Amino acid sequence: MSGGLLNQLEARAALVPTLRVGTHRPDAPRPRGAAGSSGRVAAHRRGASGRVCSHAERGNKNRGAVLIVVLVCFVVAASLFVLVARHAGVERRASETHLWTLQAQWVAEAAIERAVARLAADVNYQGETWTLSAADLAGDDGAKVVIHIEKAADRPDGRRIRVEAECPDDPVHRARWEKEIVADR
Repeated sequence: MSGGLLNQLEARAALVPTLRVGTHRPDAPRPRGAAGSSGRVAAHRRGASGRVCSHAERGNKNRGAVLIVVLVCFVVAASLFVLVARHAGVERRASETHLWTLQAQWVAEAAIERAVARLAADVNYQGETWTLSAADLAGDDGAKVVIHIEKAADRPDGRRIRVEAECPDDPVHRARWEKEIVADR
């Protein structure tokens, strides 16, 4: 800065009285919105429209932003809940199908033993459809087994036993297990 300008600034600063916090000169005009004036709160910022906003109006905008954040959090939480519920349903269905498959395997094994025992008792046994109730299986679902008996082509005294087990006995939701053996008479 030049020396003349600096001298002018120092002279002006000397004319401005220094005030301590909390003091007010009685002859000075009070600023708008200060205590003791008309009671209105001074607005210090301009809104997006360019008009002066009061503190209360800025608070409403903040509350609107908080509402949006809360709504977004709610949507995210609801989406997570739906995903977890859907995953639980898929896991339950997979467990149920696995249980049905194991049950169909065991029923097929029992049907093979049944067919061998029937063949030993009656050489003319041709097979059957064996229906098991839920009480027979000590569970919630019944089963159906179809037993087929044929002459074995590679053994003159042998019989081919083929079983098809379905558990539960339902046309849509079921597990199916097939097993085949060749048994001698």
